[in-house]
Amino acid sequence: MRLVSLESVREALERNLVPFEEYKDWSDEKVVDKLLQLLSEKPRTELPEGMVRARLPDWLAVHVTEEETPEEAPEEFDRGHFTPLARALGDCQTSRALGPLSRALSSSDEYVVAAAARALGKIKDVSVPDKLSPLLSHQQKRVRVAAAEALARLGRREGLDALRRMMGEREEWQEERFTVRHFHEVDCAQILYELGEPSGMELLVEYLNHPSFMAVAEALSALEAIGAPESARAVSEHLSRESDVSNTLTCVRILARLGDLSQLHRVTEILVAGKPGDRQRAAGTCHSLGFTVFLGPLRKRLSVEGHKEVRESIERAIHRIEKSPVVVEAPPLEVEEPLELIARLGQKLLRNPKDEAAWERKAEEEVYYFTTQLEQGGDRLEALRRLGFAYLFGPFGAGRIRKAEECFKEVLAEKPDDPVALFGLARTLIMWSGGCNEERKSMLLRAKAACKEPLVNLYGWPGNDLEIWLRRCL
Repeated sequence: MRLVSLESVREALERNLVPFEEYKDWSDEKVVDKLLQLLSEKPRTELPEGMVRARLPDWLAVHVTEEETPEEAPEEFDRGHFTPLARALGDCQTSRALGPLSRALSSSDEYVVAAAARALGKIKDVSVPDKLSPLLSHQQKRVRVAAAEALARLGRREGLDALRRMMGEREEWQEERFTVRHFHEVDCAQILYELGEPSGMELLVEYLNHPSFMAVAEALSALEAIGAPESARAVSEHLSRESDVSNTLTCVRILARLGDLSQLHRVTEILVAGKPGDRQRAAGTCHSLGFTVFLGPLRKRLSVEGHKEVRESIERAIHRIEKSPVVVEAPPLEVEEPLELIARLGQKLLRNPKDEAAWERKAEEEVYYFTTQLEQGGDRLEALRRLGFAYLFGPFGAGRIRKAEECFKEVLAEKPDDPVALFGLARTLIMWSGGCNEERKSMLLRAKAACKEPLVNLYGWPGNDLEIWLRRCL
């Protein structure tokens, strides 16, 4: 297997802004060269455009002098920069990484030490056990677990004994708390199972019933890493009662990788109907699995997605699937049409007008969809009417109110007696300018005279009722 095909290698390179097109044809030697180069570099610390570094005040600067700075400070690593690179080098099993990984064992950051220990355990050099054995008595349990795992994978008895001992120190669950000790229990359980001990799987399955969603997330992450068929039933049963979106997507990924494709529809449902962050996570799941069956839903969602970060996540997923497609035999995945979603959100609001998230989501969907309709030459006046109310009922702000006013005025410039635009403009001015006056009353009366049917909950917005506003002003 080529090193560029390893998921940890791809993650490490892409996190350091190395594009797929650049590294896809690299030899194994070049991959290791690049990872070691990145490991030796400091993480990027450029300030965002427009920001400047503050100058130390004179009274403080005099106490920070070059003479007081040690000439040779101990080497330190940034954990966010170091961890994925160490994981990738460990998976590459290259002895060329022994030097920098060994130096990282003396870091003061427990995360860096743990990542280095795990990576060294995968390299399996004869010098590694002597470097790791002292870490079994490290003050931080995270490091002790990592060292025990690495030694156990190297076939050293002291590592396996340490893992069993730590499993014997289990802490009872307390309400919904998920402590660091629980995290280490999950970690030990995963390692023990991977080393052939069934008790590890039993504990991971038990953790799926933990009251803390964070505990469940850790257990699912471990089960996903293991990829064992024995976990499929437990994950499938858990999925039926899972409410957390992130954990739901993890369950779907685990089942899909074990050959159960029956739950893929949950990904596209979240991609369409979830909150922006959840839609990003769904796009990430599509990216991770790489199934070609996701391409249609992703492209369809991209055509109507108005949230910049979500669009970028969808574009990355599409690019990844097109470059490295995974063909599976799964039924086609249908995606809800934009107007269907908007109508469903309207029904949801009418049932529960206090659902603030639904107000914002409906406004977001309508603004993007009807803006696109204007650009593509759709029904211009209807798009402007819908946009006016979407701006009016979306997140409050002077800019959105002005946009609503402009939309309604643009309709009235072409159709002076349009009842919807008259009603919308009157509402906008009343809400923005502080009440009724003769001009706004006149607009509402003209709207009532011109409309052929009652304007009640217009466009699915609760309370968007002409008669209610007439009673308020008359």
